[in-house]
Amino acid sequence: MPYVIRTEPDVCVEPAPGPHAPNRAARQVARTAGGTWRPRELDVTESGFDRNARLEGQIRAVLAEVLHSDIKDPRLEGVTVSAVKLSADRSHAKVYFSVIGDEEQARHAADAFAAAASFLRRQLGHRMRLRTVPSLELARDTSYEYGDRMERLFDRMHAEGLLDEDEGEGGEER
Repeated sequence: MPYVIRTEPDVCVEPAPGPHAPNRAARQVARTAGGTWRPRELDVTESGFDRNARLEGQIRAVLAEVLHSDIKDPRLEGVTVSAVKLSADRSHAKVYFSVIGDEEQARHAADAFAAAASFLRRQLGHRMRLRTVPSLELARDTSYEYGDRMERLFDRMHAEGLLDEDEGEGGEER
């Protein structure tokens, strides 16, 4: 298997493209050239990261469309798919949903999502070309409630005079 030898201050021997790990001979070549062997560093701009982000957006769009057009469960009224997080191997997807309403409506929506999970996964497989359709884990997105709670805290602190009018405005300059 051919190796690429870089002649930089610290010589790095990297395996040529292929699935094989470096062998003892490659490490010896690096040591005699005055460097050390180290694996290639992972670049965050490689296509795997971009593909996961793109797939997360597509999965979110497909699930939102299925939720809007194909599912007729009244417990899912006012429910939106807010985010999807895909595992590195793309076999699991965590789907975050938000609910407009009270805690009871959120609980009913979670039950309805749990009942419809296999249908959603099947529809995902029909509408997208994926080698493996990820298993879906559904979780309620509480970031909106958290943001609302923080906003109320800032308002209360303004009312009590603990913050100036310029503070707590989200970093806006005046």
